[in-house]
Amino acid sequence: MPESGRRVNRQSPPQPPVEGLPDVGLKKPEHQAGRPVLLHGADVVDVAAGALRRGTDVLVVGGRITRVGEALDPGGARVVDLTDCYLLPGLISLHVHPGMMVGLRMDPNGQSRERITRDLQVWLRYGVTTVQAMGSDRPFTWEIQHQQQAGQLLGARLFSVGHGFGVRGGVPPFQMDPPGPVREIDAEAIRGIVEDLARRGASGVKIWYDDWYGQFPKMASDVARTIIQACQRVGLTSYAHVYRVDDAKLLIGFGLNVLAHMPRDRVVDAGLTDLMLERGTAVIPTLAVPESNVAFVDRPGWVDDPLLARFLPLGSREYLRDDAFLDTVRAKPEYSVLHPDLDRAARNVGILDRAGVRFGFGTDTGVSNRVVGFYEHRELELLVQAGVSPAAALRMATLDSARILGQPDDLGEVAPGRRADLLVLRDNPLEDIRNTRTIEAVWLDGAQVCDAL
Repeated sequence: MPESGRRVNRQSPPQPPVEGLPDVGLKKPEHQAGRPVLLHGADVVDVAAGALRRGTDVLVVGGRITRVGEALDPGGARVVDLTDCYLLPGLISLHVHPGMMVGLRMDPNGQSRERITRDLQVWLRYGVTTVQAMGSDRPFTWEIQHQQQAGQLLGARLFSVGHGFGVRGGVPPFQMDPPGPVREIDAEAIRGIVEDLARRGASGVKIWYDDWYGQFPKMASDVARTIIQACQRVGLTSYAHVYRVDDAKLLIGFGLNVLAHMPRDRVVDAGLTDLMLERGTAVIPTLAVPESNVAFVDRPGWVDDPLLARFLPLGSREYLRDDAFLDTVRAKPEYSVLHPDLDRAARNVGILDRAGVRFGFGTDTGVSNRVVGFYEHRELELLVQAGVSPAAALRMATLDSARILGQPDDLGEVAPGRRADLLVLRDNPLEDIRNTRTIEAVWLDGAQVCDAL
């Protein structure tokens, strides 16, 4: 029995609360007739250099940064005093699933424009100014993007890979109708689907290549190769959900661009490290996944962090501590390997980081009790605990992710030409990565959209 003979409760678990979602508290941006804004006196986090630029001014015109320096002449700009504050680019999360939960309750079939919009607003409130939806989107996602581009919808900037490729009777284990993840095996049909995603403006393509601890059939390797080659043909970035180190090697050999999770069935070897360096393959560690798969049974103290439940229904924290819920974790067939999974994932982060492998940032939030917005900050903490420096973790979550997204000249840095998507903090995140939670304000496209969190 789990936990030294403790008997697991096999009764139906309680359902997480869904009523009474708190207001997100965004405010309508005030673009004062195109008037420039001078952000004065901030300590700017230079994510490229991993250092602070003390007492720095940032001039924003038309939603973009035009100058960064000391004692800039404001001219006719509106001056916002950020003395004693820390300024960094907004966080970028490359692996999320908007609209899939209500509170903590999974409801993929209920995904709607309204639920996606709320999640985008919550991410923005936590300083996550850009997200990439990773394979669970319905067609109306493209309409949400168009609304954002027209300035009609306020929320984190949304990129999407559309609907990913899964396996019939396999991963992903959830069902969405219609259309949900594509479970196609015909090569010609696959190429047509990828071409359609490219026409719609998808930022990549997602593959689920996993047997879920041996519980489901895995995608045939020739199907995975066809998808990756189709991406190469139309210039789309290919991402893969993987668990096993050998599966990661196989897909990278086919030309895969990004591992959407850290492989963790065993400690990574030089074969994987060398292959990733040779091919320029990136990894999004998503340490949030192995942690959230098992951590709640340990009753971690961070569940009491007020920011975790800030935008969840009342009773959500209590649900995560309820023995009936925790028993569902203990009853999982794979429960015995979940703690070792987390340890190996963290160890592999350290190995690949020290080797110089490319990293992006993501959390797989929006599913499986991974709280939208909060878990991006928790992921930063997990990366640092795994041996990544605070400066490197912040670079992964900003500039490095912008590069993977193909937006290095637009996002991810406080520098001339970049969009003024900015996070204002009360405390220095280079000293303690948990200080990313000390949010004083968030700016999007050169306008302040919320006050202190």
